[in-house]
Amino acid sequence: MSRTYEQIINKSNEKVKKKKNVWSLYRKIIFLILFAIATLSFLVFYVKKYFELPDEALIIPKSLEDAKTLCNIFTKYATDNRKKLIFVYSYLYIWKSSFGLPGSIVFNLLGGALFGEISVPLVIILSSVGASNCYILSKLCIGSLLDYYAHDKIKSLENKIKKHENNLFYYLLFIRLFPIVPNWFVNIASPLIKIKFFPHFFLSNLIGLLSYNIVTTQAGFILMSLNSTKDIINAKFFINVLPLSLLALIPPIFGNKIKGYFKKEKGN
Repeated sequence: MSRTYEQIINKSNEKVKKKKNVWSLYRKIIFLILFAIATLSFLVFYVKKYFELPDEALIIPKSLEDAKTLCNIFTKYATDNRKKLIFVYSYLYIWKSSFGLPGSIVFNLLGGALFGEISVPLVIILSSVGASNCYILSKLCIGSLLDYYAHDKIKSLENKIKKHENNLFYYLLFIRLFPIVPNWFVNIASPLIKIKFFPHFFLSNLIGLLSYNIVTTQAGFILMSLNSTKDIINAKFFINVLPLSLLALIPPIFGNKIKGYFKKEKGN
């Protein structure tokens, strides 16, 4: 009787825990939605106040055509209201990255088309700030959502990370340079799998995405002549990135062997 009673109590406790977890998840979803709406509403208000724009300008660019449309609309403001336009672009870039939304290539192209040479350092900074915000938001709420809906994928990434604990930074650098895992996923999952913000997360993101950000932003200089993002992410792009990726792989693959070799030499 006592065992049966304990089993009933344990089952009821599990149900209570599950309900609490579900309600906690719902609260985080509500907070996330409200926070996203509030922060985006501020930008919409700012844009409507300082720019006379058609309705089609009030979009978050998701494709090459969106980038071209916005470029045509905002080009006239790139000189007269340059500082305000940079603020709008920066705000939207960070907003998008903070919530782990994909599509950085479109933003990079647009930045290159609107701001020219200054866009390269600007995008590098915005990319780092956005990824850092995403890391923080993941700790607060986004991480719980991803863990709920993509638990197996997070576990898979965690297992890969554990295999390279001794050379963690170089492995993180490799998956940034040669994105076998989407960058937005790495940004959100990092706090969940105990990757330290500094130096591992921040520096691997900053250094690992340099090539990608530079190439895609510079491609924005000729935005109107591009027919597809494949014109940028092509064989030539991977040829440029591959050597860095292979260099980043050397410590994870051969690091332990090299350490073992030097230990043997010392022993002798």
